Amino acid sequence: MIVRETEQTRIANVLQVRKLKVGSALYRHILIGLNQSDSAHRALLRAINLAAEFDATLTAMTVVQALPPHAAYVAVLSSEAVQIMKDDEQNSFVELLERARREAAQHALKIETILSDGPVVVSLVEAVRKNHIDLLVLGIHPKQGLLGWLTPSTAHELAQEVACDVLGVR
Repeated sequence: MIVRETEQTRIANVLQVRKLKVGSALYRHILIGLNQSDSAHRALLRAINLAAEFDATLTAMTVVQALPPHAAYVAVLSSEAVQIMKDDEQNSFVELLERARREAAQHALKIETILSDGPVVVSLVEAVRKNHIDLLVLGIHPKQGLLGWLTPSTAHELAQEVACDVLGVR
């Protein structure tokens, strides 16, 4: 008798999940934050699968950050070199979004793309708010060394700031 009740409970739970999925999708709009890391690519694949499962809108976003401080040394030598560095960085992120579009197309999904600039956390928080995102998907990686453990990760900062679910993919 206990086995039967357990089985009935399991079936009821499965039906409840199906009802939730069909009746009111858990996630209607998924945002994937992309960079050039392997974990971000795995996160993209997970976001594509989730978007297909929930019939959700999928948006991929990359954020072009300011050049690193050492770029100032290059500026002394040539202002053209700084512009070339900025253009190269922008082009690499445009290509990243294009690869995401091709990956989604292989799974018969359309994907919206956003190319932004500025601080990553601020840009992603704003995109979540403006686009009414239900789920933010990010690639995460293990922290390295003492400094890694003392500084907050982008994923951790985002999880504290956004008003939606956050999925970190290793």
